Amino acid sequence: VATSGVQTAQAVPAGALIVAGNQQWTPTNITVRSGETLRFQTTGEVRFTGDPNDRAQAAGSFSQKYVPSGPLPSVYAGALIGRAGL
Repeated sequence: VATSGVQTAQAVPAGALIVAGNQQWTPTNITVRSGETLRFQTTGEVRFTGDPNDRAQAAGSFSQKYVPSGPLPSVYAGALIGRAGL
């Protein structure tokens, strides 16, 4: 669940994580073993600049903007990305 840092009154389902849109990383403490399958379902959106039109859902920017200096330059700005391993 991506948020802009504002807490909502809705309940968070068991096993769900809240990923604040104003934090660079969110540690999950999830251990994944070889052969296990992970599935992700996302809701919400973030605004990634002061421009109200610069919004993104998990797949990234609605306007298909890129950030060449971002952690994944070939992925749309604001995309929800993750990392597994050390």
